[in-house]
Amino acid sequence: MRARIIAVAPGAEKVISYGQPTFKLYGHLVAFGAFKKHLSFFPMNSTLISMFPEAAAFAMSSGTMQFQPDKPVPAALGKKLVKARIAENVEMVIERAINKKAETAAKPKAKNS
Repeated sequence: MRARIIAVAPGAEKVISYGQPTFKLYGHLVAFGAFKKHLSFFPMNSTLISMFPEAAAFAMSSGTMQFQPDKPVPAALGKKLVKARIAENVEMVIERAINKKAETAAKPKAKNS
C-alpha cells in the first residue's frame, strides 16, 4: 500500500499522526493502520469514499475502509482515492490563499504620519 501511495504522490511526506502511518501532501493525504481484526485505509474524507462505487465492497467506519490482508484494497481504487485526496488538498490550499488575499485587501491601510 505504501508503494502505491508513493507512486501516485511521490512528494508526499511520511509522518505518524494519531499513531498511524500517514502521508501528507498539502495537508493530510491518507493513512493506514493495522488492528486486531482488520487493516484500515484512511482517505481522510468519508464523502470521498462514497464517490467510488467499488469501495462499497469494503466495510466502512467513519471514513475508513476496513479490509483483510488476503483481500487488500485494489491498486486501482487506492490510486483513485489518493489522486482525489491530492485534488481536494490542492483545492483547499488555493481557497486559503484566495481568502487570505481577500482579507489582506479588506484591511484598512495605516496612514503614514
